[in-house]
Amino acid sequence: MQFSHRVLIHKNELNESEQEIVRFIQNNPSEVVSNSIQDLATTLFIHPTTVVRLAKKLDYTGFAEMKHELRTEQQQLDKIRNQTKNNEAPKIDLSEYLANTTVEKIVSLIEKARDVHFYGIGNSQFLCEISAKQLRCTDKRSHYYQHRHDMLYSIHELKAYDLIFVISMSGESESLNDVARLVKKTGATLISLTHITPNTLSEIADINLYCYAPINYIHNYDVTNRTYAMATLYRIIEKYWQYHI
Repeated sequence: MQFSHRVLIHKNELNESEQEIVRFIQNNPSEVVSNSIQDLATTLFIHPTTVVRLAKKLDYTGFAEMKHELRTEQQQLDKIRNQTKNNEAPKIDLSEYLANTTVEKIVSLIEKARDVHFYGIGNSQFLCEISAKQLRCTDKRSHYYQHRHDMLYSIHELKAYDLIFVISMSGESESLNDVARLVKKTGATLISLTHITPNTLSEIADINLYCYAPINYIHNYDVTNRTYAMATLYRIIEKYWQYHI
C-alpha cells in the first residue's frame, strides 16, 4: 500500500507532531530514503522513537520497512516520469473503451438497483460525489462517502440488488480493494473504473470500465488527469437520464 494511502486511512489517528513528520516525508521523500532515522529525527528536532511510532501507526513494522517502501515508490514514480516525459495525453475515443452494449447493460442495472453506491478515495472522491448527485436528480437513491469507515458501514446494509461503483485509477489501492472484496460477499453487483491496465480491482469486479488516466505526479503530488474517468461516468448517467427525464 502506498504511503499516501496509509496516511489517508489513518489520518484521524495522527497527532500534530506525526502530521508534521508526514508532511516532511511527502515533501522530501528522496531525503528520507537516503538518510538514517537519526538524521530524520535531527532534522525535525524530534526523538527517533517518534518516527518509529508513526511508522507503526501507518501499519509498517518499523522505520526500516517504511523507508524501503518509500524507496520503491520513488523508483516507480521515476520510471513513470521517464515514460511520460514530454508526452501529451492522446485524444481518446470513449467508444474504444465503452461499448454501447456495456452502457445499456449498466443503465439497466442502475434501473433495477434499490441503491447505487460510489466508492473512491483521495482525488477520486469528487467523481463519486458528482456521479451520485447526478443520479439523485432523477430520484434515484445514490450515495457517496467521504471516509472509508462510512463505506465499510454501508456494506452491512447492501443487498444483492444494489449496485456499487468502485473508482480507482491505479486499481491497486489496498483499502479500496479490501472494500471491493467485502462487497462481493454481499452478492451486490460491483463495477470497477480504472486506468486501462491490468489491475487487482478489475479482477475483483463483475464489470470493468476503463479510461485513460496514467498516474502522474509533480513534486510528489498526484495530478493524474481524471477527465476521461468523469466522461465515462457521465456517458452512462446521460443515457440513464434519457430514459427517466
